[in-house]
Formats: sequence, structure tokens, C-alpha cells
Amino acid sequence: MSGKLKTVLSWTGIFLIAGVLYYFLYYIKTPEYSIGMIQIAIENHDTDTFDKLVDLRQVYSGIFDDEIKANAKGNINAAGFLMAFKSLAINQYIDDTKQAILSTDKYNGTKSFRKLQNNSGYKGSKVSSVLTLKKEGNIAIVGVVMLEESEDQKYRYDLTMRKLPDGYWQLITVSKPKD
Repeated sequence: MSGKLKTVLSWTGIFLIAGVLYYFLYYIKTPEYSIGMIQIAIENHDTDTFDKLVDLRQVYSGIFDDEIKANAKGNINAAGFLMAFKSLAINQYIDDTKQAILSTDKYNGTKSFRKLQNNSGYKGSKVSSVLTLKKEGNIAIVGVVMLEESEDQKYRYDLTMRKLPDGYWQLITVSKPKD
């Protein structure tokens, strides 16, 4: 092999390896990758990784506040009553979520967690696609399209994520599903 051909092949190999490394090192620091890591943490019953990548307190607080707004329309007494139990309810949902992740039976979990699953529409759903919709600084909005198998219908959830100091992204809010 001639010297020029060896040089060209060497540089081509170096650029190819550099390109693959750059893509890999970039991709693992994206919100989409963190969504995949959350799914893997659930499948592997890894609550440490799940805790790192999902701020359950903030997620459930947002969901609880949305439900209060939707169900206590104009009724200050009802809203105040529900707010009084917010902290207790969130703590229970966090405990139930962690128990469900640790469970080897994907349909196991406490009664309140199963109720939350049924209300959210998650049970029986599969992730169809994940796409970062908007990224500004350390905050990203990620669209996750879920396929509801029983209805053969897709729903999109917009997830708000914040960048962690190590470059991974943490889920902090979940929107109501959109058709």
C-alpha cells in the first residue's frame, strides 16, 4: 500500500472515530437519552437512577395542582380542603411509585398507585416517540408520544426537564395528554 493511501485511510479512520465519539458523547447528554434511562431504571427496578432522573415531588405537585384547578372551580373551600391534604397525598404517591418500581410484577403496586395509573392512562401504553420540542438553557420541553394499545390511539405528553450538573436531564413536570 502506498504512503498516500495509508495516510488517507488513517485520517478517514480518525475522523470517523471522532465523529462517532462526538455523537455518542453528545447524545448521552440529551433529554431524549434521559427519558430512555428512566424507562430502563423502571425495567431494572433501579430506584436510585429513577430518583436522580425524576423529581417525583415536583411532578406530583404539578399534577395535584392541575387537578385542584380542574375540580375545585371557584370553590375556595374545596380548594383549601384539598390543599391541606396535598403534602400527605404527594408523599403517599411517591412511596407508591417507588414500591411499584421495586416490584417485579409490572401490574403490582399499591391500590393508590394503580388508581393513579388508571387515571393517567399509562397502564397499557407504550412510548411511540420522543422529541425535544424546545430547549432554552437548562430547561427543555420534550414531547413523548404514547400509543394506547387498547384504543389504538396516540397521545402526546409534554414533559418539562431541567439539566443536572452532570449533564443528564431530570423530569420535573408532565402535561395533560394531547391528541
